[in-house]
Amino acid sequence: RGLQAMRDGNDPAIGGTLSNIADVYRDIADNKQAERYYREAEIAFRRVGDRVEAAHVSNSLALLALDRRDTASARTMLETALQAL
Repeated sequence: RGLQAMRDGNDPAIGGTLSNIADVYRDIADNKQAERYYREAEIAFRRVGDRVEAAHVSNSLALLALDRRDTASARTMLETALQAL
């Protein structure tokens, strides 16, 4: 299925797909796009009640913050991850 079809149909697998796309963007150093997809993935995981995967995405967002040397945001994201669990 296409990404838009997954979004439109509220496919429960959308969070994982979005997170994987974000990982690819992070790997090629397109952190702006990576953050966009991680944030969308986090929303998708929270929507279906998957706290563990939502926390994993918060951790990934923290790594992005560290990549840009934003330790305050990284700390906030890690605290968000801990609170999700």
